[in-house]
Formats: sequence, structure tokens, C-alpha cells
Amino acid sequence: MAKKKKQEIERFYIGIENSVDIRRALLETSKQMVEILQQLEEVKQLQHTKRKYSEHFKLLSKEIGAEVARLKARFPDFRISDLPKKPQVESAPEEKKKEKGAPAKKAPEPEFHGSMKLESELDEIERRLANLR
Repeated sequence: MAKKKKQEIERFYIGIENSVDIRRALLETSKQMVEILQQLEEVKQLQHTKRKYSEHFKLLSKEIGAEVARLKARFPDFRISDLPKKPQVESAPEEKKKEKGAPAKKAPEPEFHGSMKLESELDEIERRLANLR
């Protein structure tokens, strides 16, 4: 009986044609699977890192929001639209002469950016404080 099982097993292996090619194909497929699994692990690691940074940024965002809220609470309520508008100052006589003779080109007004705008608002507030005294 042991001989029959051995012969059946041998017959099974004997019937495979191009066994070297099949082994090569299996090994190449196994190699590809290992490479795919390595790439999958890299993707999982990147997702973990991304999740970690995302949580860190959310925490920082909440902290910044809390700090901004604290700063807003410390500052008085103030709107620029509530300020009285500046009266227009008449131009000097020399400028009037230039306007009459030939139309002079106006220099473009400088645009206020960031700190310049804040400085002008600070100057305006200081001027208003001086007027109150």
C-alpha cells in the first residue's frame, strides 16, 4: 500500500511539463508579491505619519484659536468704520499753480500692507487719545 501512494505521488510530479519554467514563474510571482507587500507597508507607514502630523496640526490650530480668542478678549471692541473721517486739507498755493498750468500727474498712493496699515491705525488711535486729553 505504501508503494501505491508513493507511485501516485510520483506520477503526479512526472506529469508536469516544463517544471523549470513553472518554478521560475512561481518564484517571479512570489518576488512580485513580496515587493507589493513592501510597498503596502510603506504606504501604511506614510498614512500613519500623515495621521500623526494631521493630529499635531489640529492641536496647534486649536491652540492658536484659543490664543487669538484670548487676545480678542483683551483688546477693546473697535471698528475702523466707526472712526470719524479726516477732513480734507487744502493743498498749498504752489500745488494750485501746478494744477492750473498743466495737469500734473498724481503720484500713486502707496498701498498699505500689513505692518504699515497697523502703524497707521496706531497713529490714528494715538492722535485720538491726544485729542481726548
